[in-house]
Amino acid sequence: MSYSFNVTATTKKEASAKVADELKKVCETQPDHVKDCDQAHAAAVAFIELLPAPAEGEQFSIWVNGSLSWKGDGNAKVYSSASVGVGVSVVPVPKPTEA
Repeated sequence: MSYSFNVTATTKKEASAKVADELKKVCETQPDHVKDCDQAHAAAVAFIELLPAPAEGEQFSIWVNGSLSWKGDGNAKVYSSASVGVGVSVVPVPKPTEA
């Protein structure tokens, strides 16, 4: 069971909230990820906090992916692997395209 998403935000608070919102959606559609949602959010926030706040005309670009694997059937699951990947960059805000 795996997931992947990208979000952008202009502040650290907004970045953390958007990651939390996306992880909530993951947990709603893949309930097993309730087991690792808090850890994935903590990892993302740690990297968000590592970088300086975006300057005028910049934003955070954040990607998060994760997976859980298990042995056994649905009644006797034993998790056999868990992973999360996080990337955070400060990038220019894209200029609007003209129609």
